[in-house]
Amino acid sequence: MTTETHVFFLVLEFGDDVAAVTAALGVEPSEAWLRGDRIAPHPSARQTHSRWQLDSGLPPHGCFEDQLNALLDRLEQRTEGVRHVASRFDAGVRAAIYTSEVNPEWCVSPRAVRRLAALGLGIEFDVYRLPGDA
Repeated sequence: MTTETHVFFLVLEFGDDVAAVTAALGVEPSEAWLRGDRIAPHPSARQTHSRWQLDSGLPPHGCFEDQLNALLDRLEQRTEGVRHVASRFDAGVRAAIYTSEVNPEWCVSPRAVRRLAALGLGIEFDVYRLPGDA
C-alpha cells in the first residue's frame, strides 16, 4: 500500500507581502506565492489566493506523527511569531495524506494537541484516496 504524507504550517489571507509573514516568523517559507502569480507551466493560469507554507522538513513517506512532531519542533522555536501570525491571519497546521489504504487511521496524541493549542493552532486533514492494492 502506498501512503504519502505532507504536514505543514500554512498562512493564508495575509495580503500581498510574503516578506511580512517571513519577518514575523523569522524563517524562510518552504513555498510561498501571491494571488495573481502565474502557475507554471500554464502561462494563463493564476493563483487565486496568497499562500505562505513551512514544511515539516521530513520526506513524504515518513509517518504522520513523526512529521507533525518535526513541524511542531520547528514552530515552537518561534512561538511568539506563530501566535502573532495566527492571531492576524488564517493560519494553522495542515496534513495532506495521499493513500491507497481503504480505511486509514491517524491520530493526534494528547501531547501534540497540547503543543498545537499552546501555539494557538488547529489542524486540518485532507485525505486523498489513491488507486491501489486495497
